[in-house]
Amino acid sequence: HAAKKRNSPVPAAMGAGLSACNEGMRKLLMPAEGSCSNDWMGFGPPEDGSFLAMGDVVLGTQSQELSSSFFLALGCHHEYSEALKVSTGHSGLVLEGSKTGQAAEHSSWPGQFYVWVEDIRACLSDCRALSASSGLALVEDVVCCHDERHPDAVVLRDPGSGNVVVVNQAPKGYAKALRDERGLPASKPSNVLCLMDLLCYVPRGSIASLTAFYEQLFSAKVSPTADGCRIHCAAGESMRTTLTFKEDASAETACGEIGICLYMPCEAKFRIAFAKTSRAGLASGTWEEADSRSEFVVPRCIDPTSGKPVLELLHRVRSPRHPDCPVRDEMHAA
Repeated sequence: HAAKKRNSPVPAAMGAGLSACNEGMRKLLMPAEGSCSNDWMGFGPPEDGSFLAMGDVVLGTQSQELSSSFFLALGCHHEYSEALKVSTGHSGLVLEGSKTGQAAEHSSWPGQFYVWVEDIRACLSDCRALSASSGLALVEDVVCCHDERHPDAVVLRDPGSGNVVVVNQAPKGYAKALRDERGLPASKPSNVLCLMDLLCYVPRGSIASLTAFYEQLFSAKVSPTADGCRIHCAAGESMRTTLTFKEDASAETACGEIGICLYMPCEAKFRIAFAKTSRAGLASGTWEEADSRSEFVVPRCIDPTSGKPVLELLHRVRSPRHPDCPVRDEMHAA
């Protein structure tokens, strides 16, 4: 047997193992072959230039009731106050909208979400049961690469918001490692363990500007991909989320009223990010306000050289001392 390697945090296209699967599924973001059956070995230490964590992703839904039923079947803990708040591990989704089916102010995510679950068969069974009882198509595709009894990936669509969720089984032992590291109870509060990746389609020709935006204004590590780029969020051995930008001919610069939340890895980088984005005319408010609230808002991505807008995606940038930070103090830099 080959020596065990640490698990890769980056979803990659499945290789020969997908030879029997349809061509469309080959292009989906999925973990490296074998990662769902191997024992959990950890991601290793966070890479330099990683954000600390991804916070809430703010979206919209035309039916909070439908979206609530969908995420319950998916296996997410969720609650409703003024908006539907869905827990996806150390990140979350906030779906704002109307219970009456009227169009929401916010939009669907321009791409797909990629999650790891503790039990993919339970997830598929519950989603199929909801489809049967509601008459709505939730399950768009199921991939069984080696055994038809054991799904390797499931593609779902929230009937309330239209958002696409790609589901994979987490590696053995990952759930316990993640809960231990975050100081959570060992009991199973949610089948969805983590939001591993957000895939965002962007207009062609925008990747160089997006890369410069994150590298220059946030001192972030940006990894090139075959047709885009990726930024990283990492803490400890088990907490990982990536934001992947992929060029697409049909993508638009405007993302509607959606937004993401990113936690800086330390106070010093939070201060530097505010200074740089403020000089670029992006950061909201004064430093005193940002320091007091432990956050500031950047309304869009720009090309740092020209100042021209590249992507209308709101960023809520937070310090690691923000009270909602999902990472414990001992897991990030001082």
